[in-house]
Amino acid sequence: MPKSQAKKVLIYFKVHQPYYLADYKFFQKRSFAKYDAYFKTLNKQNGFARRIIEENYYPLNELLLRLLSNNENLYLHFGFSGVTLEQFQKYDPELITGFKQMVSTGRVNVGASTYYHSRSWDYSRQEFVKQVIMQRNLIWDIFRVKANWFTDSVHHYSNELAKFLKGIGFDSYLTTSNLGESLIYENQDVQLDDETQEIMLKNRFSDKRSKRLHVFNLGRVGALDKVIFDQSLLDTFLSTTEVSDIGITFDYNYAAFDPSKRNRYFRFITDLLENDNFNINSISVTDKQHRNNQVTEHNVSSYNDLTKSNQLQLEAISELYKLEEYLSRIERKRKPLAVKRNVFEAWRRLQSFDHIEFMDTHNWESKQNESRIPYDSPYDAYINFMNIVQDFNEELKKIT
Repeated sequence: MPKSQAKKVLIYFKVHQPYYLADYKFFQKRSFAKYDAYFKTLNKQNGFARRIIEENYYPLNELLLRLLSNNENLYLHFGFSGVTLEQFQKYDPELITGFKQMVSTGRVNVGASTYYHSRSWDYSRQEFVKQVIMQRNLIWDIFRVKANWFTDSVHHYSNELAKFLKGIGFDSYLTTSNLGESLIYENQDVQLDDETQEIMLKNRFSDKRSKRLHVFNLGRVGALDKVIFDQSLLDTFLSTTEVSDIGITFDYNYAAFDPSKRNRYFRFITDLLENDNFNINSISVTDKQHRNNQVTEHNVSSYNDLTKSNQLQLEAISELYKLEEYLSRIERKRKPLAVKRNVFEAWRRLQSFDHIEFMDTHNWESKQNESRIPYDSPYDAYINFMNIVQDFNEELKKIT
């Protein structure tokens, strides 16, 4: 196939590691002066997380750096949660070095997201903005690049969210929402509520306002299992589909505990990025080839839409965001800065949506076999999370 007729592909890598929760029994009281004991970290004692890092992150970094070095026309996109980069800075700076080497090629584009990989847009607009600013600042501090596009695999797509992102200076929005076959859409203008408008007016996020926001629709690697095991399926799809622009997202955590599947995963990535039948474009190049497919739906479900969640998940996330009332009181009071910093940090770590996803009862066994789930059942995940939230709730009441 002539290069000019090749399918245009946008490749995105999701990089996220939460602070996993400690095994906490509510009646086994301990001292939580800094609330650190609620969480595990990526240090050497956290064997579960360390295995994911050693088995996936280091080999994948090495592979992608080699592919970038061998092909000057290869462009990749990365979405880091801030909490992931924060942990790498503390416990695994060598990983940061590897990511910086890729970004330094000038062909790795880094996007913004919520710092804690949270669902904050649906529960607290103020908190959402704070987390986006925190994450964007961290991207600048580490990579010295300005993230001008937003990526999010947690929230469902909505025109209101897209309009909001446009208003604070983002040019593009990468989503895994079920928008359809096309890769690129343009969001439809909508009227924002008073609270959202007020946040936008107060925000000094960017000195420019994007004239338009392009929405990039990305496929999930979880839906590509069959393709990973049979490259011919991808070739068939590419030769028969009428869609010329294709978006694919990969998760750095995929198949971490299945060596056979992981090896096939790495092989698939290599074959895809070395395939001459693709033009691996950057987001800016793809943006210029926009076809003005307009998103008309006000809400489009994502693969982890909370409207499909079970009662465990809905109750857990509701109880978590109820704590914001106590935190707001603490913020207004004359409390030591260290106290305020510690309670907000604990609350935000609990917002990482992973803790809620671990409670998903749908296809639990298959998810546990191929995913990074540190629990024996979704009910164990729920009980552990709620024990910590209840304890944290009691601690907040004491200092409110």
